[in-house]
Amino acid sequence: MRKVLIFIADGTEEVEVITVVDYLRRAEIQVDLVSVMDKKEVIGAHDIKIIADKLISEVEGENYDAVYSPGGLPGAYHIRDNKKAISIIQEMAKEEKIVSALCAAPIVLDEAGLLESKNFTCYPGFEGNIKTGNHKTDITVKDGKVITGRGPAIAASLAFELIEELLGIDKRKEIENDTLFTMLMAEK
Repeated sequence: MRKVLIFIADGTEEVEVITVVDYLRRAEIQVDLVSVMDKKEVIGAHDIKIIADKLISEVEGENYDAVYSPGGLPGAYHIRDNKKAISIIQEMAKEEKIVSALCAAPIVLDEAGLLESKNFTCYPGFEGNIKTGNHKTDITVKDGKVITGRGPAIAASLAFELIEELLGIDKRKEIENDTLFTMLMAEK
């Protein structure tokens, strides 16, 4: 079974967490919500409580296939400023595993030194906070094993990118159909 680490913190954008967790679990991917705070219960950007499965201090030695950082402020700053989170992300990138971020969280990948010579996207206007990389305006951008997305409404699209990368296009299409995403896109 594939396994994904999702960082959370006080100020994390809730929809960017719950949507991605939900869709990955529908695809039968194991997800661990990992708090970078000193507590498992975090308060999201819109005052919704989210309970982590683990604290960051509890993931030593765990083997994950991908890591994802949701946006929201100050959540993305908390993740970016956590040296253990940055170390985990750098190690996973070195092992050629998937690293992903949404909305404001590409600042986490930038801090980890992973956007150098990479295409990325982020929340509109937030690209000025990112020192390296090549900003794009696509809703999601995949450059090698780095996957980024623009913002809250893009959480489902980013989840589908992760599903495809981890389990293939057929599983992606299955979950898109099951969640009526395909129907939504057909109506555009």
